[in-house]
Amino acid sequence: MTEFINRVPKQLMKLVTGYEVRENSIGHSTCSVFHLRHPSKQGLYLKIQPISNGDLRPEKERLEWLQGKLPVPELLYFDSGDENQYMLASEIQGVPSFDLSFRGDLSNLANQLAMGLRTIHSLDTTCPFSSSLNDKITLVQERISNGSIDVEYLSQHYPNPNLRELFDEMMSLFPDSEDLVVCYGDYSMPNVLLVDGRISGFIDLGQLAVADRYVDIVTVRDTLSYNKLPDECFYLFLKEYGLQELDESKLRFYDLVNRFLG
Repeated sequence: MTEFINRVPKQLMKLVTGYEVRENSIGHSTCSVFHLRHPSKQGLYLKIQPISNGDLRPEKERLEWLQGKLPVPELLYFDSGDENQYMLASEIQGVPSFDLSFRGDLSNLANQLAMGLRTIHSLDTTCPFSSSLNDKITLVQERISNGSIDVEYLSQHYPNPNLRELFDEMMSLFPDSEDLVVCYGDYSMPNVLLVDGRISGFIDLGQLAVADRYVDIVTVRDTLSYNKLPDECFYLFLKEYGLQELDESKLRFYDLVNRFLG
């Protein structure tokens, strides 16, 4: 606790005095995440991001824009210092959708994931955040050129990868058009919370932006697979989501984009 107190600004410390602090190890974030609990007050989450390797402002801006549109955390405090950024937000009640307690009813799980994504994709595309596909392709090219592609991660999905051949395949699948919606950007099972089998909220929204809906569709497929759910669950999801015909070329294209940038 002493180390925690020494890390946060005094103004922030006033907001969290009296809370029990526990570091959260779930997820793959570059920032430190703390769960703050109080016997008589709503729980909180605090993120501390070293400025040298990340930026919490995109998530801050999205939380502000999403208030009243989706069940998301309420932003309570944000500060950017010389070394760290600090973001304090309310806790959304619920259990991550990967929890084993939901495995007994795959139909309901698929339905909830589909309903949640339909709700997000129905937001007004005048959303101020966008994710340019051309910018992503440029970034992939830069990473191939400077050798910063995570080949170990890529090889988990494409054994013995030849980067140039995979890039050429990806570009051969470049979509003729984009079906633009407000995309979550990381619609994975840890970020979708449920209470009594129903969606209660969404967390970690720093990548939300206008993009092709397949950005999220491919993430759903991957998160279901990663959590060892049967293929049936993905097809149930697609049916409930309302996607009549799966575009396999788009799915492969966005999968390659994600793997290159993962």
